[in-house]
Amino acid sequence: MASRSDILFLILIIVVLPIELSLEYYFPVIGTIISIPILLGYWLYAAYWGFNVRHALAVKLYRNQALAIALIAIALIPDAIAHALIAFGGRHYLVAFSVIETLVTLINFYFVDASVLAGRRSDPLLRDTLHWRTVRLFFWSAAVAVLIGLISFLAYLQATNAPVPSGTVGALFGLVWLLPAVILLPVTAFRSKDPRLHSHFAWFAVYVALSYLPTLFGNGAVVVSTIVNSALLDAGLSFEGYALYRSARALVPLNKLPSQKKEK
Repeated sequence: MASRSDILFLILIIVVLPIELSLEYYFPVIGTIISIPILLGYWLYAAYWGFNVRHALAVKLYRNQALAIALIAIALIPDAIAHALIAFGGRHYLVAFSVIETLVTLINFYFVDASVLAGRRSDPLLRDTLHWRTVRLFFWSAAVAVLIGLISFLAYLQATNAPVPSGTVGALFGLVWLLPAVILLPVTAFRSKDPRLHSHFAWFAVYVALSYLPTLFGNGAVVVSTIVNSALLDAGLSFEGYALYRSARALVPLNKLPSQKKEK
């Protein structure tokens, strides 16, 4: 059940979003300059809740997941700044942008890893989904190796003034975490009996879906119209922060006090 802060946060986004879109439509530069701090505020609020939940949890079961949510929210900040700089003609930021996107992907994979391990501990039968405790070592080794190779490759392209691929490399690297997430997280959620985990995964799935809106409508992969693309891009970025915030809050145990019957 949504709390008062959940509803107020949602109302804030719904009220502010049309103002952002109007400014970006009539005053593109000013609108973008104003929109970035607003988005940063959403993501910082989600990160604040992630760190707070991590410190507040008495049991270590879901602390790593709360930490992952906070790190994802923080990593979105330089990602958005680099994206805005590139949009205004700063093509020399492509290398930094690609590296940041890859680091976001690595944090997403950390979330998947932590979630599957926590889900196993919350499973009454302690089932190891697809032998993840063994397979995860291979995925982590592959992810780190690809990250090092990607940074080296991009540094070489930058040094030789060769064109830097935008988005393609990051999208391919994203499969490192997206495939395990699609396969493992639904099974983990089904086996777990903890409703907190179910809600946590549901809101993280909303974040993942929203995170692909900038790729589709912000990079020109799908073009409807300028104002529609801008609206979908801003809405996706804004509600990403809300989804991460709700995902972190879902880990908080909210136990209702049992109603006491009056003695006759």
